[in-house]
Amino acid sequence: MRPHLLDVELHRDARGGLISLQSGTTAPFSLQRVFFIFDVPPEESRGGHVTTCQELVIALQGSCQAATVQAGVEQDFQLTSPTQALYVPAGVWLKLHRFSPGALLAVAADGPYVPR
Repeated sequence: MRPHLLDVELHRDARGGLISLQSGTTAPFSLQRVFFIFDVPPEESRGGHVTTCQELVIALQGSCQAATVQAGVEQDFQLTSPTQALYVPAGVWLKLHRFSPGALLAVAADGPYVPR
């Protein structure tokens, strides 16, 4: 399976907006870990390595560019909304860059953190 965007359902009312991730429905894998990326200067990037597990990347606030490479196929994604998640299979090279000021990303993964 290639990296691709998934729709995430937004629930909004007078109290604000809410999105949720659930194993087997919203997330195509069993969630084990969630981490957040924020305060990234516009000229910096995150990732730049091959993923060791499946991931869903969501821009909760602001935006960023996501570049992937899988089996020689390069793809670029613009993450701009909490109603879309980028699905990244394990073994895909992923680079997150061009962060907007105040960007906040959530990443859900199916595996634990593995130090390099």
